[in-house]
Amino acid sequence: MEIAAPITTPSLPPAETRVPEPTPEPVATPRPEEPAPLVATPAPLPSAREVVVQPQCESCPPPPYPLIAQRLGIRGRVRLRLSLSDSGAVSRIDVIEGPRELAEGVVKAVRKWRYRPATRNGAPMPFQVEVPFDFQQ
Repeated sequence: MEIAAPITTPSLPPAETRVPEPTPEPVATPRPEEPAPLVATPAPLPSAREVVVQPQCESCPPPPYPLIAQRLGIRGRVRLRLSLSDSGAVSRIDVIEGPRELAEGVVKAVRKWRYRPATRNGAPMPFQVEVPFDFQQ
């Protein structure tokens, strides 16, 4: 009886130790630049050396409730934008809101108003103010 030679398995070279490569972290895909949102730019503020004093009303009696508006039962708010000259006189009146029947009487009364003018560093200057009037019966 013949003894068979033992079966041997060919030896394999030692397995390579492979360290997995790190996966790159996700990166944001750049987008085309979007336009910046529109933002109102405020008027430049007076410098530390510039002093602006608001106008002061010297003769501003409240306007009477217009008779026609009272009879018709009209009530509401009138808002005016007044342009004041450098002498303090009302040089322009714009009606911003309000019923015509109320606004006409208010404009007539406000034309007579007088202000102490606004000043910048002590010099008189033109100025604008908004004035509301409420009429309720």
